[in-house]
Amino acid sequence: LKDLKVAADKGYNAARNSGLEVNPKGLGQFATQAQQDLTVGPKYAFTGGPDGTAPKTLAILDRLQSPPAGATVTASNLDTLRRQINNIAGETKDFKPTADAKAAMVLKRSFADYLENIPQNHVVAGDPARFVSSIKEANANYAAASRLGTFDARIEKAGNQANRQIAG
Repeated sequence: LKDLKVAADKGYNAARNSGLEVNPKGLGQFATQAQQDLTVGPKYAFTGGPDGTAPKTLAILDRLQSPPAGATVTASNLDTLRRQINNIAGETKDFKPTADAKAAMVLKRSFADYLENIPQNHVVAGDPARFVSSIKEANANYAAASRLGTFDARIEKAGNQANRQIAG
């Protein structure tokens, strides 16, 4: 598990150091589509704003759609965004994911797909092939570590249940 986490971190570091820069308008196009996917249609109906069901997730997408004049988006910025989405996706209330977390989980998958398939016309500078290769490897290692962590937790829980039954 530790080795997979270390490998994922190395991959994310390599992606951050790839020199990639994307056009903020291109990232804004991604955000517009992601927001539509989350708010319109039969599959999802998340809402934003302070009283909405996914205020944090949709606020991120709103900010991406309105970049400041002269803004650039570096690989490091993309990684920060990935981590922000992951943090929201991990939120729970009463040991269950919040609605915002559910929206962020959907966005997390969409954003990972975007990062692994950045449209060439969104690239402003850097080595997109190196970035994509590093991100794909990091995402795979992170996913494997997550699955292994879940598996380990289930084994520990089963062992604890067995011990309680034996003690009883």
